[in-house]
Amino acid sequence: MKKILSLVILLFILLTGCASQTIDFSDEEVKWMKDHPVIYIGPDPVFGPIELIDSEGRYKGIAADYIEWIEKNTPLHFEIIKLDNWGKILEALKSKDIDMLGAATYTNERSEYMLFSDVFINMPNIIVTRADYNGRAKLEELAGESVVVMDDYASEDYLEEFYPDINLVPVQSIEEGLSMVSLGNKDYMLATVGQVSFYLENSTITNLKMSGDVELTFDLSFAVRRDYDELINILNKALYAMPSSEKEKIYQKWISIEVESLINKRMFYSLLALLGFVFVIVLVISFFNRILKNQVFEKTQALHKELHERQEVEKKLEELNKSLENIVKERTNELQDTLYNLKSLQSELIETEKMASLSRVLVSISHKLNTPIGNGITTTSYMEKLLRTLAEDLEKNELSKSNLIKSLEDINYSVGILVDELFASKHFLDQIKTVSQLEFDKTKVSINLIIYLRNLENSYQNQLKQQHIEFIVDCSESIYIDTSETILDNIFRVLIENSIVHGLSKMANGVISISVTKDDGFIWIVYKDNGIGIDERIIQRIYEPLFTTSMGTTSGFGLNILYNTIKTYLNGEIEILSNEKNGVVFKIKIAAH
Repeated sequence: MKKILSLVILLFILLTGCASQTIDFSDEEVKWMKDHPVIYIGPDPVFGPIELIDSEGRYKGIAADYIEWIEKNTPLHFEIIKLDNWGKILEALKSKDIDMLGAATYTNERSEYMLFSDVFINMPNIIVTRADYNGRAKLEELAGESVVVMDDYASEDYLEEFYPDINLVPVQSIEEGLSMVSLGNKDYMLATVGQVSFYLENSTITNLKMSGDVELTFDLSFAVRRDYDELINILNKALYAMPSSEKEKIYQKWISIEVESLINKRMFYSLLALLGFVFVIVLVISFFNRILKNQVFEKTQALHKELHERQEVEKKLEELNKSLENIVKERTNELQDTLYNLKSLQSELIETEKMASLSRVLVSISHKLNTPIGNGITTTSYMEKLLRTLAEDLEKNELSKSNLIKSLEDINYSVGILVDELFASKHFLDQIKTVSQLEFDKTKVSINLIIYLRNLENSYQNQLKQQHIEFIVDCSESIYIDTSETILDNIFRVLIENSIVHGLSKMANGVISISVTKDDGFIWIVYKDNGIGIDERIIQRIYEPLFTTSMGTTSGFGLNILYNTIKTYLNGEIEILSNEKNGVVFKIKIAAH
């Protein structure tokens, strides 16, 4: 049977289309390449299969092949500077002793001294343990444990920021880290799937396995020194112009996994169709994201031009201010024209910000879908390996009952992971659908709030009992509101689920209280819980779409739906009072009719 990953990658390439090999450089870019004919690049010597220095001192890997193609199709020449480790390479770029990195992941710290091209490959991270490790390793359960990481990699920064209780053990090479885990010196290592697979394939180590996946994915780009902004534009144009067949050839050269013939055709084509559908979704998101980026760039350029023109007008106004009184009338007219231009500029800036905001939302959607997709692909690959092993044992008449049962249990566990990731993606898309359909449910009925809240309490009864949460309602039986239950659900269900999932999830005796009063045609709602509260540093961001502090467990749309429902559809007001560890209070004011 053909290679499933090869077909999926080919499908993705066919969907994205083939880029033209003609690279249309601007006059400024051509001049820049003439002025900088040699680019000094410092590759990571141990980051295979992305990039490495082999035993004969040659630069190899996916990034190296990309660089070779760019060198053949542009006036640039790349000179390889060999340094001992990644830390020294970063320092060399910071001091401008080298000009460029072959593959790097964006971080806030790095962005202070380097620029990043478009992403040319994604590489998910996994947790590696010895083969006798039982269960599934999770970062949130490794507090106090020692975890091996590559020194100065983005994964080290990620663990320091989000899992500060984990003891990090930095190493200079992947071989060193895998050997420490294999020999039992350490129990866990965080590394990329490709890196682990590449080095284990050429190693004598046989007692390691993937025991858990993480949300961290390396989105790898070329990185250049910050004053080489023209080089970033040149590299992006080269990446865009690079034929899809060439990218496919490079990928297949370094990463290739076969499908075992034991998988029947029906399962194969079903899986292929599913992966194709997911890739179409990612493609559509990426396509619209690229369109929006281009529109924002064009609008920003136009605004810069108008801003320059406005500065010229202001300069003329200063000169006119020093002239004779007989031009006062003319000066006044010009000031009015300038005011008109400023208002137009303000309107355009608002539109630009809207477009930029939508672009950020689409990027976040793409990132959130990348994780379950990547996990699904990794899990599928693992199931393929199990099936291939079963087929080989069956063909050799070496298949024992215990091995068959163990393999089937592993496959069943992997299928569970795949189903979980697919349901997570569906839940996320359902949240997007909820946001997009808010405006269509405007049918108003008279609803008795105390009856609504009691019914709401009953619907959450099991969750409240399981988490030992007391639910208190203080509302008069005479309070009615003219609206729809969907609108009320977007307020109260969002608040209650936010408390259950975030605020009270780790408390022994939680309390949720809802107080409702009516005065002068307005309904006042005070919602409280005694949970962990909200950090003051992020309290201004909680209403942003896709913002969440529970990575991988919530979509981040809840409080955005709450805010839009109150402000947009009820024309009301909402205020939040909270600080970390002291619970949260939402004060809401809405019209009764």
